Amino acid sequence: MEINSVGNSAIQTQNINVKPQNTSEENINSSSEKIIEPNINEKDTFEKGINNNTTSNKPQNTKEKIINFCKTFVKTGEYFKAIGATVIYGGILGGAIMFSNLLFKGLPKILKQKLLISDLINKPLKYISTSAKVSAGIVVSAIGGYEFAKTYLKTQKQNTDIKSN
Repeated sequence: MEINSVGNSAIQTQNINVKPQNTSEENINSSSEKIIEPNINEKDTFEKGINNNTTSNKPQNTKEKIINFCKTFVKTGEYFKAIGATVIYGGILGGAIMFSNLLFKGLPKILKQKLLISDLINKPLKYISTSAKVSAGIVVSAIGGYEFAKTYLKTQKQNTDIKSN
């Protein structure tokens, strides 16, 4: 095995001219004058945020206690409404998905195998496909997420209205 060396023709070099840097004292002094020093007297916003949070630990007066009590009931009532809407709308849509799958896939399967229709009525989940069950669950959870997000935004708005009054 023989190793070939690289000849001068393969490597080409280029001449690069670099201008000399000016190191006079005038340039150094003029550049140092341009530096802006930070104002030490001003506080950062981070420190201001810490100071604002310490003021909220004061004892509450009766008006603030009543406001917080009202906020709790407003939030609780709205969240119960969201749970009801999720159960109703999610149950209707999830049930519709599974019932349509039962009719269009489960019923032909029963008729093809010549089984009793009472099996379809007594054990409906056996004849509903897994994809229909999963899609019904996804629809119910999506409706629940929508209802809770809507309720959260609504209660936030109501809390600001209570606080301003």
